[in-house]
Amino acid sequence: ADQVAELVALIFISTNRQVTFGHAEGKKPTTDFGRAVQHALEICNNKRREAPRRDYITNWRQPAYKAFQRHRFDTK
Repeated sequence: ADQVAELVALIFISTNRQVTFGHAEGKKPTTDFGRAVQHALEICNNKRREAPRRDYITNWRQPAYKAFQRHRFDTK
């Protein structure tokens, strides 16, 4: 999930888009970058396993936030 978010960040930077982070009520992303990370994780079917035997799409927030922190001051 972190690598997917990093890839999305690099795509945003290479296309002169801002890597931003925000969410509403802790659930939905409120920025284009957050929505792109969420969508990319869904497309990649990136899942985490929880007991007992339940798979869930990885939450977008932590991977997106880590990528945001790494790239928030990057400019082209």
